[in-house]
Amino acid sequence: MAKRTGRGRGAEGRDANDLFAAARQHHQAGQFGPAQDLYRQALDADSEHFGSLYGLGILAIQAGQPRIAVDLLGRAVRRRDAPDVHYHFALALASERRLADATVHYRRAVALKPDYAEAHMNLGNVLTEQGLLDEAIPCYGRVLALDPRAAVAHYNMANVLARLNRLAEAEEHFRKAIAGHRGFAEAWNNLGNVLRDSGRRKEAEEAVREALRLRPDYADAYNNLGVLLAARGAIEDAMTQYRQALRLQPGFVTAQNNLGLALSRARDSDGALACFQRALAANPDGLEARHHLARELFGRGDAAGAVRVLAPALDRTGTAETHGIFVHCLRGLSDDELAGVRDYVLRALTEAWGSGGDLEQACIRLIKHTPAISACIGFARRPGDGESPRTVVDLSPIMADPLFLRLLVSGRMSDGEIERVLTLARRQLVDQASGEALDARSLAFFGALAQQCFLNEYVFAESDAERDAFERLRASLLADLAGGREIAPQLLVAVAAYRPLHALAGAEALLDRTWPAPLDSLVAQQVREPAAEKAIREQLPALTPIDDEVSRAVQTQYEQNPYPRWVIAAPAAKPLRIDDYLREKFPFGPFRPLGLANGPDVLIAGCGTGLHPIETQRKFVGARLLAVDLSRVSLGYAARKTAALGLSIEYAQADFRALDRIERRFDVIEASGSLHHLADPAAGWRALLRVLKPGGVMLLGLYSARARADLNVARGYIKERGYGASADEIRRFRQEAFAWPDGTPGKSVTQHGDFYSTSGCRDLLFHVQEWQHDLPEIAAFIAAEKLTFLGFEIDARVAHEYAAANPDDPAMTDLDRWHRFECANPNVFIGMYQFWVQKP
Repeated sequence: MAKRTGRGRGAEGRDANDLFAAARQHHQAGQFGPAQDLYRQALDADSEHFGSLYGLGILAIQAGQPRIAVDLLGRAVRRRDAPDVHYHFALALASERRLADATVHYRRAVALKPDYAEAHMNLGNVLTEQGLLDEAIPCYGRVLALDPRAAVAHYNMANVLARLNRLAEAEEHFRKAIAGHRGFAEAWNNLGNVLRDSGRRKEAEEAVREALRLRPDYADAYNNLGVLLAARGAIEDAMTQYRQALRLQPGFVTAQNNLGLALSRARDSDGALACFQRALAANPDGLEARHHLARELFGRGDAAGAVRVLAPALDRTGTAETHGIFVHCLRGLSDDELAGVRDYVLRALTEAWGSGGDLEQACIRLIKHTPAISACIGFARRPGDGESPRTVVDLSPIMADPLFLRLLVSGRMSDGEIERVLTLARRQLVDQASGEALDARSLAFFGALAQQCFLNEYVFAESDAERDAFERLRASLLADLAGGREIAPQLLVAVAAYRPLHALAGAEALLDRTWPAPLDSLVAQQVREPAAEKAIREQLPALTPIDDEVSRAVQTQYEQNPYPRWVIAAPAAKPLRIDDYLREKFPFGPFRPLGLANGPDVLIAGCGTGLHPIETQRKFVGARLLAVDLSRVSLGYAARKTAALGLSIEYAQADFRALDRIERRFDVIEASGSLHHLADPAAGWRALLRVLKPGGVMLLGLYSARARADLNVARGYIKERGYGASADEIRRFRQEAFAWPDGTPGKSVTQHGDFYSTSGCRDLLFHVQEWQHDLPEIAAFIAAEKLTFLGFEIDARVAHEYAAANPDDPAMTDLDRWHRFECANPNVFIGMYQFWVQKP
């Protein structure tokens, strides 16, 4: 059919303009059916009649038919560049979730009509939906400039400001919205959220209760009231509010999740599981319920069930939180269960779902579960094999295993049997270094092995024959470097597998050469990155002198062996406000909210190589970190890794016992694994308390004497045999320990991850200064300093066991009970006592 344009006549011979005029009268009178018929007749007469396109488009919006409206109004807007047409076209586009297109037309509407308040408001709304919060604020500001009492504009502005954590401004606009509309229950409810986030929980509760007075059927407000009650430890009352929210709105997933969390905290695990399952059934694509359900299952000892719950999210990529929970669950899987998730584990290691330390044991168990690699290990284990440097191990199964290769460059190979295979492989590399060129697969494997040797700081055993061979290879490499000659890739790899390349004279020249891909990353690891760390540490400030004899000895140890040498940090999960983090962790504990309007000032006392401050920076909203350590070498490593992750942390050299000489004071102090290396840990703890603000909180990590009993046996052997702490002596002791029969006192040291690197083994067994503690001693100090014990950072499975054994301690803060629990379970604090306290 030919397209009709211009003036025409309808089926009854009526003019299109006449038909439009009649349609408009019906439309304005609310007679939508006749209006629609007449608009269509007008379009029959003139298919591009602007008024009829526009009118039918408006009718389609009113009828909830946005797709039809988009077609009609799109044609209308091409006919006339008018503000109302752009506005309604944008409305239709927004209804179709075409938010970017809607934004264009709202912007055109306000450009044509600068005082178009409705268009400014809706432009702000679509920008907000797209997460363009900073752009939305001026839109609402323009509405308020036109009408300062516009309650909805104040409300929308406040919601955006709250999402930007501009809490004081958000509160101001919520209060103006309420002043303009006293019955504005939504504004009272959201004001409550802002007051809660500002630490003013009593006022927040009053605001939410006012919302409920205005709207007794307001499910969201009942949920928010439950959150507030739970935050002050009134878990039963909170559950009442969540249940009321669910009665009003049975599909309210957030309330269902919150009820599940409350039941979990009340030790009703069955009830919690039921809530999380209902929430997940209501929203299978939602991650929150899936995460809560997985955590609850893991806490009950069902790690396999937790992984099954996570699997659909992992298949859709998931989030950092999904990945972190999965990695946490791996330690609870049997070998067969672990084999079933091998592909996920490889993704976890490749995509950095957790730190190398978190993943290494799962990877090692999977590697050893592989029949071909298991046979390789069996060959290396046979009596007599490996004693000769000529012993040859078939390395092809290892070279073909992507998980093995990835772990070599990502973390420690913390297993004695695998170390034996790699030690023999390195000997084979020495034999091949002067021969024919390695094929691509062998070069990739040996390059990864050399990176592993650098990461473990050359902890593998070395025979005299190997050392002689290495010295010849090293001399050959130095000669090639000095003469500017071509360097065989296998020669470079062999030298790098025994000593770091940056220690070679003229090593920087290696950066100017082109290398095959496996060697390019090796040269970066062993030359470029150490040079960057050296430049960084020369620029770091020194906040205090280091004049204590013990502190200087500890400094020397970590300058020689910075600890730990890590590659992958745990991913950044959603950060929390410090109050929310501690209330969530200790729901029944005596924690008093800090009530910080902004993020906390945090001190990391003894930051080592940066893994700890990086995790803290990512954990707390708005955290401002000062991280100090005795060792400039450790700090250089920390600062380089931090910069690579795009984070901002202030690093400085200091003896934290003397930090009261600076004016800065802190809301949060974390000293995990540093106090027990002081001459007087109690004096160091008091020094930290002096720079902690009143009401501030502190995370401590201290060694348990009971948990380290077997380590102390090994330490006694080291002392008795007169071992020093040199790299050679550490290597010799490790080989002795490997040879001890199973069951020998002290043999368990070979099960510690730290046993598998030089710096780790020195920290574990050869430290120049170490104190060990027990819970009665810690409890006495806490009482003497009038501190409040908030609770332990501890594995969920241990928490469940303690709760089951101690139902009369719901806050889990009774240190006498914890002492008895540890006596019955000596390895429960095998890492450290990790606990939070709060200053008066």
